[in-house]
Amino acid sequence: MDVPSVVTDYFAGCTRKSVFACLFVGYDGLLKKKGGNLRLLGLDTLQTDCPAITQLPFLDGLLSSRTDRKIVPFIQLVSGLYMDIHIKNDRKENGQWVILFNSTQKALQLQEEQQKRNMATLCYEKNGADK
Repeated sequence: MDVPSVVTDYFAGCTRKSVFACLFVGYDGLLKKKGGNLRLLGLDTLQTDCPAITQLPFLDGLLSSRTDRKIVPFIQLVSGLYMDIHIKNDRKENGQWVILFNSTQKALQLQEEQQKRNMATLCYEKNGADK
């Protein structure tokens, strides 16, 4: 599936290469369209015209409102692979686009920075307790 214009218009500042997968869920809750690198995410068995939440439980609660857009960063769908999930309402098509962006590099960088801060805190606390 090519990335639809409603998606590329929404992400005008992003390149198509950053879009990892793209799904369309109708307001009726059924998965209508799918595309992208679904196999790597373990989503290659998705069935169109079937309930999206049953197949994609990580979307539970995210598709319930018809707000214009939602962004959920750093979701780990499979080991070692993080996605930013963007949900874009498309009233013209009567549904919502779910666009998955690969954010693995940024997620791992943030984890490393957090680990360094934790280690620094532990060292500080240990040195303070020794005095």
